Amino acid sequence: MKRNLFLIIGMCMLLVMFTACQPSNNVILPPPAVDDTPEGTPVAPSTSDEFNEIFSTGAEGTYYLASDMKNLGSQLNIKATDGKSLVVNGNGKTISRDVPEGSTSGVGTKSIVEISYTSNVTLTDLNVDGITPPDKWNSGEFGVKVYDADNVTLNNISVTKANAGILIGENSSATLSGTIDLSGNKYGGINVDKSTLTIAAGTKIVCNDTTVPAIWIDSADKGTVTDNSGSLVAYTITTEGDKNGQIWYLTAAQNNSFDWTEAGVDGTLVE
Repeated sequence: MKRNLFLIIGMCMLLVMFTACQPSNNVILPPPAVDDTPEGTPVAPSTSDEFNEIFSTGAEGTYYLASDMKNLGSQLNIKATDGKSLVVNGNGKTISRDVPEGSTSGVGTKSIVEISYTSNVTLTDLNVDGITPPDKWNSGEFGVKVYDADNVTLNNISVTKANAGILIGENSSATLSGTIDLSGNKYGGINVDKSTLTIAAGTKIVCNDTTVPAIWIDSADKGTVTDNSGSLVAYTITTEGDKNGQIWYLTAAQNNSFDWTEAGVDGTLVE
């Protein structure tokens, strides 16, 4: 009798537990919502002046763009407060400048986004769309210009339609990480000038152009590229002229289809 009583009580307890685990009315509840809001303070500047009011004289902490910025007429300047770190998260948004080819109207200074005279800045998850490049170098600009800046990180950045996608210049040190898309810039992806560029392990460099390099240095003594991703192929340009002695870095995909004849130069593989 007691044994049967214990069995009945046990079965009742299992029934209660099973019932408690079921949603009411036989409705399967959805999984909990995932908050994909970026970390940091949202900002939504619509003009260069509004952006520069936040970032040009020094900021600290983490910010993210809440909207695209289009048809800019002047440069965006980013500086970290002295001794502090600054993260500007583009949040997948696009900064663009729509100027007809050959026009100098609205070009402004020689970059769309500039990180200069500062340190400890991270720019991440941003698309930069430059003007349609004019024929002459001095009429165009860089998409992102890092100038006399230390410990700068560029992560998941896409730059197109600039004379050169990115400049790492004048005693700067910068690191690339994530996916860096440098396709569609007139003279090449990244110019390293008197500076140090480190490509972090696992970084994916994308450059779909077949006549200009993904990265270049004007000469071996004017910059350093450390490729920890192991994804680039380096050449020394041997053709006489203003490109002689330059170091060109191609992605593996570029290297398979690069048109040296159309590029107008010859290169010797750097061992």
